[in-house]
Amino acid sequence: MSTTETKQLAGKVGLVTCSTSGIGLGIARAFAGAGMNVMLNGFGDRAAIEKMRTELAAEYGVQVSYSPADMTKPAEIAKMVAEAETVFGRLDVLVNNAGTTNGITRFEETPPGQPKYAARLSLPHAEADQRSTGRNRGQ
Repeated sequence: MSTTETKQLAGKVGLVTCSTSGIGLGIARAFAGAGMNVMLNGFGDRAAIEKMRTELAAEYGVQVSYSPADMTKPAEIAKMVAEAETVFGRLDVLVNNAGTTNGITRFEETPPGQPKYAARLSLPHAEADQRSTGRNRGQ
């Protein structure tokens, strides 16, 4: 990221779904490195996630929180968004990294129903966002 981009992100708050490993963790790390406070989300060993959370916070001097919300459950998503707004006082960026391939690595091998499942993982974010704030943030 350029210095200008980093300055634009410093002090903002980002929530990255499925960010306890892989691409999501990379995004969360980049946000923290740019000075953003971050809400992590995902599954995994709680002790390992807590260690990762504290290390990110210490390394970059930002606040890092965690929610184990299941992205297939709208009520948990709404609770996670509300928690982020409570902990940080705001939510500026949402990265929906949630998805599943069930171990499939090539798009051509994806079963016909799989894209619908991935879409169902994505859509509750928008619905939860609108419900938690009472407004459509895209407008």
